[in-house]
Amino acid sequence: MAVEKTVSPDKAGGAGALTGRMSAHVLHYRDGLTDVRNVHSIRVSDPQYSLLIMDDYAPVIGMVHGSVSILSDSGELVMEDVAGFYRLLKNEFTILVQPGASEERVALGAAKPKTEIFPERRAAEEAIDEEAAEQAAEREAAAAEEAVDEEAAEQAAGDQPEKSDEEISLE
Repeated sequence: MAVEKTVSPDKAGGAGALTGRMSAHVLHYRDGLTDVRNVHSIRVSDPQYSLLIMDDYAPVIGMVHGSVSILSDSGELVMEDVAGFYRLLKNEFTILVQPGASEERVALGAAKPKTEIFPERRAAEEAIDEEAAEQAAEREAAAAEEAVDEEAAEQAAGDQPEKSDEEISLE
């Protein structure tokens, strides 16, 4: 009969012990910054790939459209249906979370009216746009007028019979 010995994650040192040397920083567009210390593992799940990050994992940078779960001494932080960018460097995991598919629908439905920070700048940009539109319209009108003049000249030249070389030399 074989006896298996299991090591508790609480005990430091022995084989299989979790050290929790990593840290994680979650920057969420709505909830702000969350710091998680003593992280044991991080699971990144995307429709295209799955990634399990542990202590001393190679540096990595990427984008996720799926879920991220961070397992630490204080528990597990699970973020479902997120879109964001992450980076792991020197046992520090950082993720910038943007609205996911379901959060985006909620955010669009409850959108607040847009406030203008620099109304003078907006007015100046609109004036520049109007001036550019007027110049474009003037160029189009000039090109159309030129085309009409060329067409009239071709029509007038077409009404007169062409002179042969003999007629030109007689004149």
